Amino acid sequence: VRRCRVAPDSQANTGPEVVETASLRVLPTMTAKTFRMKLAKSFKVARSQQANIRLWLQMPDTAFAEIEATDGDRDLAWWGVEDNSLVYLVVG
Repeated sequence: VRRCRVAPDSQANTGPEVVETASLRVLPTMTAKTFRMKLAKSFKVARSQQANIRLWLQMPDTAFAEIEATDGDRDLAWWGVEDNSLVYLVVG
């Protein structure tokens, strides 16, 4: 997981500047909502900012897909998160 200040640009096909990184082990059955909470804890996101977390998954073709907060009940396998997937986190 890579924490960034700005959201990835799908048109540029390159990730934004990375502020910090973390490697996490998660099960494919973990829900997106639980994954967000785990990321908030791992990156020490203030509770007041946790509702502003946005996630993007870098696809194999280097495009980015946003993991929508409204689909929090879907598991990570449904989103396509696999071993060594690159996930970008932006707060704000």
